[in-house]
Amino acid sequence: MVIAGDLYDGSWKDFNTGIHFAGQMGRLHAAGMGTDYLALVDGATLEPLAAVPGVRSPTGEAGGREAAAQPATARLLAAMRLGSVRLLDNWPVA
Repeated sequence: MVIAGDLYDGSWKDFNTGIHFAGQMGRLHAAGMGTDYLALVDGATLEPLAAVPGVRSPTGEAGGREAAAQPATARLLAAMRLGSVRLLDNWPVA
């Protein structure tokens, strides 16, 4: 599986985000859903993002680019498999 972006922000005090993510990915795998690719991207340019713009981390740091007054346009892209079927989808993230 390829994951674009960070699962762990080095300034966070713990690994709870990564632990939660691994648990949820395990649930998908147990249900027969394989994950090929996940990426958090800018919705307009499709450039990878390390965080959702304007959202603050648990340490209070602004995510992504500067925390602007503009609405977030981040999208989560996914490529997954269920049996022999490959599923491609994307969701807005705010």
